[in-house]
Amino acid sequence: MPEFPPVADLLPHTGEMVLLHEVYSHSGDTTICTALPSKEGLFANADGRTGAWLGLELMAQCLAVHSGLVRRQEGGAPRIGLLVSSRRLRFLCTHYDPSQKLRIQCQHIWGESTGMVSFDCSIHDEESEALMAEGRLNCFVPDNGAGLEITLRAETES
Repeated sequence: MPEFPPVADLLPHTGEMVLLHEVYSHSGDTTICTALPSKEGLFANADGRTGAWLGLELMAQCLAVHSGLVRRQEGGAPRIGLLVSSRRLRFLCTHYDPSQKLRIQCQHIWGESTGMVSFDCSIHDEESEALMAEGRLNCFVPDNGAGLEITLRAETES
């Protein structure tokens, strides 16, 4: 199995907002990552579980990792992307347990490296293979992501 860079090097996220554990595989249009829900994590409930709604962010981060890997192959840095919409999003569980290892997969469906892109995504329990969430995520990757980041940072600081 090839070695991949740390997930944090592929995302425009830092600290506790990096929710994925590692890149499991990447080839062509498909990337698979793993996540280990933490009972002390930023989004954990009092009982240590994480609500299934967090699956949307896990899937979004997986496609951001995919984009980061593609950009790295092209000699570029990860770009900021904006989740625009989801289609046929289904959560087949109510929560993720801290004892679970999750496998998150995204497959590029259409779009270029900038502009609108679309990915089919899913989350499975690593041990049982049970499908826990699925859906299509549509994102916008701006041509000038650095300019957008500066604008967003300036707005939050004022």
